[in-house]
Amino acid sequence: MHTVYIDILFATNLFIDYLLLLVTAKFAGKPCSRRRLLAAAALGGSLAVCSFFFPPSQAMALPFRGLCCLALCGLAFRWPMFRELCRLSLIFLAVTLAFGGAVFATAYLRRGPGIVSLRGGALYWDVPLGLLLGASAAAYLLLGLVFGGNSARGRQKPAKVQVRCGGRSVVFDALWDTGNQLRDPVTTRKVMVVEKERLYPLFTPEEQGCIQDLEQGNTAQVFERLGRCGAHKFLLVPYRAVGQPGALLLALRPDGLLVDGRPSQEYLVGVSPEEIALPDGMRAILG
Repeated sequence: MHTVYIDILFATNLFIDYLLLLVTAKFAGKPCSRRRLLAAAALGGSLAVCSFFFPPSQAMALPFRGLCCLALCGLAFRWPMFRELCRLSLIFLAVTLAFGGAVFATAYLRRGPGIVSLRGGALYWDVPLGLLLGASAAAYLLLGLVFGGNSARGRQKPAKVQVRCGGRSVVFDALWDTGNQLRDPVTTRKVMVVEKERLYPLFTPEEQGCIQDLEQGNTAQVFERLGRCGAHKFLLVPYRAVGQPGALLLALRPDGLLVDGRPSQEYLVGVSPEEIALPDGMRAILG
């Protein structure tokens, strides 16, 4: 009977879940926030501790793991529509299976000290961090061989976006994401979502001071402050999010907007209060 340390159990699964979600985002071409990935990984680590010491019954094991998979992907990827959530969960499952194979193959080949245990769907591996990173790299290479061709074919070139407002302009790269269906219900215009820091050059010092304070949950208050500053180019776009009834997104009416050099009047510019972590340094999402 091996002694199992809760801190090692939690940390191992936290690290692995973060890595698996990060790889899932890469192969799914899905934008993600590192903070949300970390929160989802922490949830996975907590669930791993619970299921290791209190494993579900044989009849409930599969439904429990399926719900855990949906919960982790939902938290990591901002609770997308159910169909998209299922797609992400299946990719996450494939990534998990590949990683699990790499872990046990590494443990078998190494034949050295270290404990590998799997109970209740939770992995406990008391080995040096370097070996864990090696198994992670092996799993990543395996997934690249399996999914690399398809992901390359599905990857699109980033769009070059220029936004003009009040005599100022800013240029940035944006990711085309067909899963972004956000629309302003009044004007029916599409809403691209841009990390707030990327838009600072468009704002006056007073407006920038307000936008810097923008966080999840205080959008209406920031909008009121902008109105008192005389900034009437902003509006609020309602959207639905799990756990956030009546959520609001601050949006900007640009004076002009170019997408890949072509003028476009179909977009509003949504100001994201959270970090948007995308490949190649992109910080914006086009629908």
